[in-house]
Amino acid sequence: KGIINGLIKEIFGLLGIIGGVFIASKYATQAAEFIQSTFYKIENQSLAGFAGFLAILIIFWIVCLLVGNFLSRLIKLSGLGFLDRIGGFIFGGAKIFLIFAILVFCVARIDFLNDKLDNFAKNSYTLNLLKETGSFIMNQPLTENSLDHASEKLQDIVSDLNNTQKGE
Repeated sequence: KGIINGLIKEIFGLLGIIGGVFIASKYATQAAEFIQSTFYKIENQSLAGFAGFLAILIIFWIVCLLVGNFLSRLIKLSGLGFLDRIGGFIFGGAKIFLIFAILVFCVARIDFLNDKLDNFAKNSYTLNLLKETGSFIMNQPLTENSLDHASEKLQDIVSDLNNTQKGE
């Protein structure tokens, strides 16, 4: 997909998602208040916060995609479109590699699946490289803290929804 989109669109698409998550994490409460006062009053505060988070994420992502599309067209008009596509191919390949590295790391942490994975690819160089890269990414302090925070938020939402259903 990177060779079709080009480097600029790929970078701005990824920036939109990652930046959107960070921006949405910071301003989800304010967005929830805006949604509740302007559009619809959501009784469950956790659900309102999630709606605010999702709204900011989507808006930020779309803005980044539009900016990337505009810049990509400018590059094509300048005659450097082929470099944009080559860079997009390399960047897209690296992005897919990192996604697979994280997935392999997650699968390797589950004992049952790790045994199957080890039997399937005993002498694989790529599998070990994916495991090591995934381990490096997932064991960073920022990643560990973010995963713990996301898990706590998800548990809060489930708890609030259960309490709402029980009528408490």
